[in-house]
Amino acid sequence: MSSNQPSSTDAPPSPWRLDTQANNDTSGDADDARRKKADLASQLVAQAKKKQARAKKAALAAQLVDEAKKKHAAEAKKKHAAAPKKAAPKKAASKKAAPKKAAPKKAAPKKSLADRTRRNVTMSAKDALAAALAAEAVKETKEASPKRSKAKRKPAPAPVAAAPVVADPTAIITKALPKATLQGDLLPVHNLALFPAPWKANRSRALHTNDIQSIVTANVLIEAVGRVHLVAAKVSHEGHDWAVWVDTASGTLIAAATPADIYLTGL
Repeated sequence: MSSNQPSSTDAPPSPWRLDTQANNDTSGDADDARRKKADLASQLVAQAKKKQARAKKAALAAQLVDEAKKKHAAEAKKKHAAAPKKAAPKKAASKKAAPKKAAPKKAAPKKSLADRTRRNVTMSAKDALAAALAAEAVKETKEASPKRSKAKRKPAPAPVAAAPVVADPTAIITKALPKATLQGDLLPVHNLALFPAPWKANRSRALHTNDIQSIVTANVLIEAVGRVHLVAAKVSHEGHDWAVWVDTASGTLIAAATPADIYLTGL
């Protein structure tokens, strides 16, 4: 073999090898794009499932509130129907005659000492003088005695009970959660008859799922309704929306739950 011939290592790459390498690079990019699309699709499916679960919870809460309202209205109607009607008083057949007032008796004129002495002829002059002196003494005693006041003493007014101090709900929330931001208006709990119904349903569901936080929150609010003055509010805390309840009489925050829109439905 001549030394002037080119060696196999110096030969240029074949076109087939260049095409294979380009195809490998293109297929790798396509695989990366497919994986990214698959990951994005998985994220979208997970978000859709979360939205669907929240929508179901909101619909269930609204349904529980409607059922509680219907039940309350039915009980009120039943009580109204069962209440006995008062019979109208019968009119008297004849009017009773008003009793006639008896005419006041005329006081007999007082007799003088001379008249009394004439009737008692046996009274001596000494006895008559003693009787006259005694009568004068009695008269002077009556005139000298102070007259009793007819006006009755007025009873002392009863002490007025001090009104309970009601704290500002916004101040209570700010003190308990310094990083929280109030969203919207305050929501006082007025409908005490319907308020416990959805929370009893939430407690039953939490018992099945072993959700301790929801069980404790439901128990606190069910026991508090009717005893304390509850005010609810929606706050934002570290990127999450919370429903909070405060007792304005004691000035404390007693319960919180998330998401706020579900637990504040109906207020």
